Amino acid sequence: MINCYIKKISFYFLLIQIFTHQIIYSKEQIKNNISKLIVNIPNNGLTYLFQEPIEEGNPLKENVYVPKDSNNNFSGISNEINDYELFSFNILDENDDFLHLNELSIKYNENNNNSYFSNENCKKISFSQIQEKFYINNFPKNLTTLLNCDFTAFKINKNKNKISDKINFNIKINYSYNRWLEIAKSNQNSYLSPALKIALNIDQIQNKNNTNIHLKPSPNSIIYSEYLDLSPIYKINIFPDMQKLTIEGYRIEQANSFNAFLFPKNEKLTQIIYSSNILPEINSFSFSKLTNIETIDLIGNKIRKIDDKAFYKLSKVKEIKLDYNNELYNNENSKDKKYQFFCNLTSLNNYENLYKINCDGDSKKDKDYVYDPKKKELIIQGNQFQKLDLLFLNKINFRNDIQKIIFHRFFIDFRVDSLANLSNLLNLKELEFIDTKINEIVSESFNGLNLERITFKNNDIGVISESSFNNLNNLKEINISGNRNLRLAQNSFKNLINIEKISITNSNLDNILDDVFGNLPKLKNLNLEGNNIKKIHKDAFIYIYSLDKLYLSNNSISDLEFISQNLKISKLNLSKNNIEIINYSIYIKNIEFLDLSFNKIKELDHYSFYYLNTLKYLNLNNNPITRISERAFYLLPNLEVLSIKDSLMNELNHSVLSSQNLPKLMILDLNNQLFTKKYNLKSAFGHICRPEVNYEKYYFTCI
Repeated sequence: MINCYIKKISFYFLLIQIFTHQIIYSKEQIKNNISKLIVNIPNNGLTYLFQEPIEEGNPLKENVYVPKDSNNNFSGISNEINDYELFSFNILDENDDFLHLNELSIKYNENNNNSYFSNENCKKISFSQIQEKFYINNFPKNLTTLLNCDFTAFKINKNKNKISDKINFNIKINYSYNRWLEIAKSNQNSYLSPALKIALNIDQIQNKNNTNIHLKPSPNSIIYSEYLDLSPIYKINIFPDMQKLTIEGYRIEQANSFNAFLFPKNEKLTQIIYSSNILPEINSFSFSKLTNIETIDLIGNKIRKIDDKAFYKLSKVKEIKLDYNNELYNNENSKDKKYQFFCNLTSLNNYENLYKINCDGDSKKDKDYVYDPKKKELIIQGNQFQKLDLLFLNKINFRNDIQKIIFHRFFIDFRVDSLANLSNLLNLKELEFIDTKINEIVSESFNGLNLERITFKNNDIGVISESSFNNLNNLKEINISGNRNLRLAQNSFKNLINIEKISITNSNLDNILDDVFGNLPKLKNLNLEGNNIKKIHKDAFIYIYSLDKLYLSNNSISDLEFISQNLKISKLNLSKNNIEIINYSIYIKNIEFLDLSFNKIKELDHYSFYYLNTLKYLNLNNNPITRISERAFYLLPNLEVLSIKDSLMNELNHSVLSSQNLPKLMILDLNNQLFTKKYNLKSAFGHICRPEVNYEKYYFTCI
């Protein structure tokens, strides 16, 4: 009897074990996302929408197709339906048996990176089956962008105690490139979606075999008003020899970010310059298709966040440029200012140091510094509450080899913290302070040092006091960026007799006093971009006798009284300010390059640039200009490039562009949406067509 009970108990225990094991196994299967289902889907789910001829009389219906030969160079470019075949796919179980639609539940997975309309279109898609092949139904009949839809297929099991197996798959619906272009050209007088505008931009690139391709907003747009949508060139070989791709001047919001990174298929691409856009976030795998990329330039995109896997699988990348993205560096949510997206990029030039700072949690247990003997560069790493302590420098045996020191995330107060220990480093030439919470640079902060370059990035500097850099007789360059409300005292840079470059950017400066830059006999390059400068004293620059380049873009300047005949600069950038009036009082000796784009200039009167007779390049893009006087460009005998894109003009005065006014003009860019198509420039040229002048023949003519 006892043996019988023992056998029954053992039997029930075994059942419990089996049942428990089955549940645990099934849960693990779901947890590890191991699917026994297989989806056979051609062309990785990338389909093309075509009109299909059906019965007699050739009525047409829309359907989705895939290329017959995906390796063909015209795959995704051709608009000939004979190059494609109807799209279908199938789903198999673990025994390689075809599953039927009544055995499956297929659901759309909403995508946060899709727009509301894209999600709604994906939700409407349904599936039908003929024999073992699945087809898609209820897809959109017209596209404004590539449609990207993620689905999950669940296998329905008769035994409800088992957890259904599932598999994810993706379907994209696009037009061929030639179809995008065909639609764009037939609708140029109406609203064009960003994808259609990109198709027109690409069509205007005459040599598709160039190694250097540059994409920017279309001639009919205003910079930053256009969304970037690369749908027309997604995974196609439209630029077979492209090695460098530049994309600039677009607005990219969260819902549009997917289409912003639909990079064209190209294994030769090694450099992408993705600068001066508005790009809040870079999501995971954004660049994953660029397998041979070596350089990624993301300068000046207002980036707030970069996902940890944004550059995943880029095994050849050597350089990633992230300058002028202050919101990224000042982001309160950036834990300990560590950027994990660097961690797997072993090919980066400075990988070892970047890894130590951002990735290796154990590397700082024994020491708070990293030394690169090749660059002779020492990185001293702290935290935002840690005070500066340089006594350890007296103990290291390579101290006399150090040429550059980077201080990262310290709390530095120059009123009490001394850099005196640095004077023992005989070859030290450069200091860089990153996230060091410096509030003020006081007088003689760097006394006793023999420096050539000083850089301050993303600090809280409020004041640079008089004589802050006193006695730095060999200093050649100062870079200051990323401060909140910086103020420059008079004589802040006093007695820097060998300084050649000063850059103070994105620091919310609001005015420049008359003696800030006095007695700087060798200063050639002054960059004050990206501040909030409203007022510049009329004598601010008159004693900088060697000044050659002056950058003042992205400020709030409206008064140009600081431009005097004492200035002898060759390059002046005043773009993105509040300038309304340009007149003949502007006098700059030796000027060759002048950028006045993105201001508020409404008219150009006679002799507006009368005293700028050495000028070669003039940029007036994106101003609300409605009228240009006949002699506005009078006495510009050396002007070679004139750009007045996206103005509010719809006509030009007689002879305004004549050879008498502009005898050396070579490049003319007037494109805007108000000129009638094929606007005749003959009158503006003085009734003599000028074949030596290059202009956009698609929009203008001379007959």
